[in-house]
Amino acid sequence: MRMRCSVCRELFEREKVEFSPAVCPKCEQDEAVAIECVRNYVRNRPGVSLDVVSKALGVSRKKIKEYIEADHLQIF
Repeated sequence: MRMRCSVCRELFEREKVEFSPAVCPKCEQDEAVAIECVRNYVRNRPGVSLDVVSKALGVSRKKIKEYIEADHLQIF
């Protein structure tokens, strides 16, 4: 099935239709890297604020909150 990525808006093929927003493989990989970077940054700096993490890594506060709400991060 042809879908449009909800992140980059590019078209991509997906065999299985999921209920979550459509995300292309490249954006899935980019998000996995961002999640791991945030996780490592926080692990090495206990008590760091969301603002500091966002500015240091260039990941928006909104994205970090999305990762937390989706249980990709359990750090704050």
